[in-house]
Amino acid sequence: MLWSDISLSEKLVTVRHNVSKTKTRRLIPLSENALQRLLLCQPSSPSAKVQQWSPDALRKRRRALWERVGKGEWVHSGMRHTFCSCWLAAHKDVNVLREHMGHKTNDMIYNNYKRTVEIAEAERFWSIFPGKGGNVSE
Repeated sequence: MLWSDISLSEKLVTVRHNVSKTKTRRLIPLSENALQRLLLCQPSSPSAKVQQWSPDALRKRRRALWERVGKGEWVHSGMRHTFCSCWLAAHKDVNVLREHMGHKTNDMIYNNYKRTVEIAEAERFWSIFPGKGGNVSE
C-alpha cells in the first residue's frame, strides 16, 4: 500500500485490487483516531510505501515488541480481528463491514466477529488517540 492510497482530506483509504487478497477494490473510511495517527507519520512523497519493512523484518519487530511488553506470541491477524470486532460492536452493520473487509459473504463475520466485543470495550478502542492531545504516549 502506498501513501497515495490514503486521502487524509477525504478520510478514506483505497485498497487497490492489485494489492487486495480478494483482488477487489475497496474504499474504507478512516476513523478519527486512525486519521490522527496517520497525520503524525505523513511521508514526503505520496509514492512511498506505508509500511517500509520487509515481512521478515516486520515479524522480528513485532516479536520483539510482544516480548518487551510480556504478551507472549503474536495472535495471527489479531489487529484485523480487533478492528472487525470493535467496528461491528460500534456500528452494527455487518454488510458494510463485509464490504470493508472484502469478504464475499457474511459467514466469515458471523463466525468470527459477531458479539465478540462488548459495546463499552469497542467505545474504549475507538477512543484511543495518539499525540500530545491524545491518550497514548509515543
